[in-house]
Amino acid sequence: MKSLADWRVSCLVMALLFCCGFPLQGAELVHLWAFDGDTQDTSGSDNHGVVHDGQANYVSGRFGQAISLQKGVGVVAEEPSNLPVGGTDAWSMNIWLNLTEAPDAGALIAGFTGRDVDRADPYAAAGRERALGNLFSRYWFWSNFIDVDSGRTYVVDGAWHMYTITYDGLIIVMYIDGVEVKRQARKLHDTEAQIVVGGTSLWDGQLAGAFDDYSIWRGALSSEEITAIMAEGALADAASEAATGDIFPLDGIWITSAPTPLGNWLSRTLYIAQNAEKTRFSGTLEFLNVFPLLAEAFPDADPTLEISAGGEAVRVGDNQYEATYLIYGRKLDAGTGAIDIVTIEVLNARFEVLGPDYLQGQGTASYYVAAQDADQDGFPDEGQEPVACFPWAWTSRRLTPMPGCIPISPTE
Repeated sequence: MKSLADWRVSCLVMALLFCCGFPLQGAELVHLWAFDGDTQDTSGSDNHGVVHDGQANYVSGRFGQAISLQKGVGVVAEEPSNLPVGGTDAWSMNIWLNLTEAPDAGALIAGFTGRDVDRADPYAAAGRERALGNLFSRYWFWSNFIDVDSGRTYVVDGAWHMYTITYDGLIIVMYIDGVEVKRQARKLHDTEAQIVVGGTSLWDGQLAGAFDDYSIWRGALSSEEITAIMAEGALADAASEAATGDIFPLDGIWITSAPTPLGNWLSRTLYIAQNAEKTRFSGTLEFLNVFPLLAEAFPDADPTLEISAGGEAVRVGDNQYEATYLIYGRKLDAGTGAIDIVTIEVLNARFEVLGPDYLQGQGTASYYVAAQDADQDGFPDEGQEPVACFPWAWTSRRLTPMPGCIPISPTE
């Protein structure tokens, strides 16, 4: 018979599976603007784009090259084919953005159904969209007033971030950097096909920035497929190493941000090379804020007492690393004053350093209870299975010199 703790963990795992989605393998790629120096559709559907209302430049992208657009400039395919535009069709769309300024209110980021069909009746035109855009300064899904607000803002830090929306015929799921940020039931309507990136929306909203790998899929991408796209691109052979071919240094202090349902979980990691070749690094992990994310599963653990023993990162490719970290959930015994271990968390991660001061990664968090460390050596005993296992993703920025302020003398 299961214990109460086992039931709590089982219920939490089921809740998170519902939140993250059950795997639906085999989504079919039906559109890809890779923006590798042109606006050709490399998916095989031949829905090639045309730059309108200005000129485009090509810059280093997340994979290969990316297109850089100024405000009001966009890419459009007016009469595309082979797209999932039926109201009950399952679909997904994915795009990489590199923004240095926030999109205007009402800005269209990307979409694959009707847009500016009749400006005399803008709401009718807007109602035919399957698009991600910016409303009320937030990452937003548009479709026939059946919108979904992610509750998150677009990341504006001059680095690459991936935005994904999936629909299985019933549920809209929105992701940032492979992490789910919103899930809501919606019933969509049939639409007319049109593919757009950037430009000016019906509400005159605009944005400027760099765009890479805008892809559309028939079927709802699973979390595993989204993780693979984040690591390798929409086409596996389209993925490339950093454009310069340089090995970026990992040594130093990194501030990590991992989205959670309660907000961004922040931590500090100090990487120190363990050999002259700099292929192995020790990592010291320190949490900067505290969220009671697993209070229901492990009610005895005090989040404020959580501590990391550190970790080890090994280079497995140019700018690519695999790492393992140990974290302990603990509690205070009020009677004796002792601090006891409640959980042992093993973080497994794979990450890529994308530039001198920026990295992205994803992995899994495996949770074990203290009873699974019978010999009390700080590690789960051999053969033990985790009581819970969750996916996670994050971005990190290196701590670099920052300008100081100019003191203002008090007025007399």
